[in-house]
Amino acid sequence: MKLLFLCVGVLMACVGCNSNTQAAAPAPQPVPKVFSEADVTRAQADIKSHYEDQGFEVQQVNLIKDSDRHLSGYVKIRKASGFVRPQLVKNCVASMDVDSGKSIWECK
Repeated sequence: MKLLFLCVGVLMACVGCNSNTQAAAPAPQPVPKVFSEADVTRAQADIKSHYEDQGFEVQQVNLIKDSDRHLSGYVKIRKASGFVRPQLVKNCVASMDVDSGKSIWECK
């Protein structure tokens, strides 16, 4: 009878040890946000819209991925009206926040 209680006790201890190791598994890490092709197209459209709203004729917007969360490129613009309409080229960059996925862009 004593041997039966001893075996049951050892079994209970083993079951308790196994259940503790499974509960300690780490939570999966969130996937970091990166620029997709749709994000690049959206950023180009935002830049084009911004300059058109300011009275410029946008001839070309081009952005390429430098890394997963950084774009660089340019925008070619000229005044939409007037006798003298010089073409201007501005360098543009865009960055994406790793956690929220929000992006910002700037052209100089």
